[in-house]
Amino acid sequence: MLRSDYRIVTERLELRCFTVNDLADMMELRSNPDNNPFAPDDLWKSEQDAHDFFHFASLFYDDNPKRPHWFRYFFSIRERGGDKVIGYCGIGAPDFDRTLTEVFYGLVRSKWNRGYATESAKAMLDFGFNEIRLDRVIGFIHPGNIASRRVLEKAGLTEIGVLDNIAKDHDFFGNTLFEITRQDYCAQR
Repeated sequence: MLRSDYRIVTERLELRCFTVNDLADMMELRSNPDNNPFAPDDLWKSEQDAHDFFHFASLFYDDNPKRPHWFRYFFSIRERGGDKVIGYCGIGAPDFDRTLTEVFYGLVRSKWNRGYATESAKAMLDFGFNEIRLDRVIGFIHPGNIASRRVLEKAGLTEIGVLDNIAKDHDFFGNTLFEITRQDYCAQR
């Protein structure tokens, strides 16, 4: 179990647990369709959406007794030395199969094309394989999301097919599926 003050520091980024102080930055990120053109989740329409997210994210830290049996860790992304949340990332179980573990990320559009998504995805893989001791991590992307495809490939994941073994009306049906195993991760290091 992680403490709510847990931090991951990379070359250019600081990833840390969300606090209510991040509400305005996350509202700006998750309510703007320009930041989320391929995100399957609904855009946030009110502060209540943000409060609901923060409540949910807080369940996974500090030995919360209400923590669901499956795990998910959300981190805010900041540039090192900065206070503004520029994105989010995490590792956890997708809603269509809680036995799997996915890596995910999102950034404000003004920070795209700087390698931040790849840097945060790599940090999540390191966290997943070295801290949580996972054996396999997946990623999936909308087929039209070329930038996210490059992020997953640069992070070391390999395309393995199409996500077609879930309900056809599910948001992720037809997404391109990627994976990386612990063995592959260790071989790439």
